[in-house]
Amino acid sequence: MMPRTRRGGPKGADAPFSGGGAATATLEGPAPEDGSGRQRKSRRRYDPAWDDWKRPRRWPGVLITCLVVLGFLAAVAWHYRPHPHLHRASIAPSAIHSLPPYVPGAVGTGASVSAFAGKSNASGLAFTATGNLLLLHAKCVCTYSFVLTVTDPGGNLVTLPVTSSGYFNGTLSMPLKAGHYALSVVASGPWSVQLVQPTAAMPAISTPFGYFSTGGSVIGPFSSANQYLSLKFLSFSNGSVAMHLLNLQGATVATPFSGRGIVDKSATIAGLPNPYYIEVDANGYWVLNVRRSAAS
Repeated sequence: MMPRTRRGGPKGADAPFSGGGAATATLEGPAPEDGSGRQRKSRRRYDPAWDDWKRPRRWPGVLITCLVVLGFLAAVAWHYRPHPHLHRASIAPSAIHSLPPYVPGAVGTGASVSAFAGKSNASGLAFTATGNLLLLHAKCVCTYSFVLTVTDPGGNLVTLPVTSSGYFNGTLSMPLKAGHYALSVVASGPWSVQLVQPTAAMPAISTPFGYFSTGGSVIGPFSSANQYLSLKFLSFSNGSVAMHLLNLQGATVATPFSGRGIVDKSATIAGLPNPYYIEVDANGYWVLNVRRSAAS
């Protein structure tokens, strides 16, 4: 018999193939280094088939793909986002058209008007009072303050008729004894002042009479035959109103109406002086009606 031969390669550490059956090629792996930096021989053989089990590093490509997709989605969302239309707020004009303060004229024998005007502070504006009804109409397009001061010849303070901040336009009574006075003005803008002193020769206002305004006014003269008075008042800020009846000497003879917020009052008043004036001191809108009787 022929001697049996071994299939495969030689045995041993130097054999390039080992094992039975299908041969698998192996190589020596890289030798690890020792502490001195020299490589020491590895006892483990390296099989090139191990590389097939290593997962390829795909995360850089996946990350780039995600970024591209997110960028595309963001662009689509930005394009289809809602576009708000900005509308400028428009201020509608007020439907309330009130009249300016009423200013009685100075018509008739003995009536007089003293007028002053300026654009800044002023002092020593001299005038003379008769001791009868004296009406002050003041107006200032001020930015922050408007103050009127009345002093006697000795420089003593007599009255402070107006202390206002900002714009002012109003008429009021200013009772003073007969004599000489000086008016001082503190104003932060253009201003004007009228001092009206009416007399009994001034013709009375015809009735029925109605007036719609805001703030302070002095209206007259009215005949004592006009005894029916009505007042309607509205304040959006809970302001107050008071209506005074004045005689020609400047004294208050009655205060028939007063209130706050909303006022709607009327009355027939007998024994009125002839003539008489109506002073309305209000912080809001008001409507005044004067006539002979409620039925007229």
